[in-house]
Amino acid sequence: MTDLNSFGYLKLDSYDKKYFPTKGYFADFNFKWYMKSSDHHNNFKSFAQTKGTLGFATTFWDKLTLQMTNEAGFTLNEVDSEVFNFYLGGYNQNYINTFVSFYGYDFAELSNDSFVKSEFNLRYQFADNHYASFIANYGRLDGNVFKNIDVFKDVLSGYALGYSYNTFIGPLELKYSWSPDNNQGSWLFNLGFWF
Repeated sequence: MTDLNSFGYLKLDSYDKKYFPTKGYFADFNFKWYMKSSDHHNNFKSFAQTKGTLGFATTFWDKLTLQMTNEAGFTLNEVDSEVFNFYLGGYNQNYINTFVSFYGYDFAELSNDSFVKSEFNLRYQFADNHYASFIANYGRLDGNVFKNIDVFKDVLSGYALGYSYNTFIGPLELKYSWSPDNNQGSWLFNLGFWF
């Protein structure tokens, strides 16, 4: 099998810390063009995908931090396989392929050809390396979320309350997430660095 693809990205990270940043900006954009493939059905059509993330963090009164992150992704041309859909749901920091975290839904529960998402994380440091947080995320998925610039139609929402402790082996986190859209909640636990 012969494949020909191209990939480009642009990244800027001025956050003061990888985990629990208190100030700075973040941008990460990528573009993938799947140009040619010799598949056994001989029906491959060229397509491209792009995904971008913009974020910032700012702190008030030395202890209260607002971190906002916006993400979007879309596919150019139709793709026959759902493998290349964007999948939203769950809590993970391993942003592999087209998986995106989204509080209030199970891992990869939501999927489509394009998405937009905003996350607001209000975090309070009440002791050294101890944090309490309230997180709200809002998103929309569609075949083309940018069609007619109607990004506020059918918006999904999810929320989380959490406690985090920054240890020498990475963050220890316990969060409860829920969504009013589906009336279900779940506990999330993480220990250690994301690789």
